[in-house]
Amino acid sequence: MASSRVWAGIAALLVASTLVGCAAAATDPLPAETTPAAPVTEPSASAEPELVASDVLFTLDAKVRSIDGRTIGIRMEGHQPVVFDNPEVAELTDQYVTACAEGTGRTPIDEAYLQRYGATLMRVDFISDTPGLEFASPIELWFGNPYMARAAIGGAVIQPPDIDNCFAGYAWAISDNAYGIASFESPSGVPDDTLWQLGNYGFSVLPETNATIESCTATITELGMASGLEDVDGWDPSRAGTGVFCGIGYAGE
Repeated sequence: MASSRVWAGIAALLVASTLVGCAAAATDPLPAETTPAAPVTEPSASAEPELVASDVLFTLDAKVRSIDGRTIGIRMEGHQPVVFDNPEVAELTDQYVTACAEGTGRTPIDEAYLQRYGATLMRVDFISDTPGLEFASPIELWFGNPYMARAAIGGAVIQPPDIDNCFAGYAWAISDNAYGIASFESPSGVPDDTLWQLGNYGFSVLPETNATIESCTATITELGMASGLEDVDGWDPSRAGTGVFCGIGYAGE
């Protein structure tokens, strides 16, 4: 993601936040220097968090810094994918189709397209314990299969250029909650709610920004393990340790 687009997106988000009384705009377009805290902790199979919805497959927890050096706890929660035409996810389907309607530019994405490929939709929540702050550096969001269209919903997220539509990355710039919608298409056209296992999920920051991602912890819930995850060749439960990435996902066979 080009730095000019990222910082232009941050400026737009900050203006919007100021109008609603959230975060004040920064005068310096570059992230403030911060001193890294404790070293990054390798993800671990920790005890399941107490407060998660019954359909959560995994959680990722980490700590990052705001532009003024404050610590912010962030979390990613991945929910069980649901077939797109299930009434329970009607709103999610509408949001996804609206955001990703242009598809690849040649093949539009609509409900007929989702039906043809037996699509399931997965909600991925991006949660902060301290809303309204600008992150020291935008946090790249990894969720779903990078070869399939994904949408991110919420004013705190920098959207990709129209030319890239839903096939580019998203960055979380302000610590307000947001969420993503990942689509998984079945080659057979028959919905498969285990295709999420071939995705990648996590947070990252660019090394040159001097920002860090600390105290990374990955948790697979009982529901996630019950999906047969441990039998998936190429699944990596602990893709972190560099200080700039916290995540899990499919690493290839």
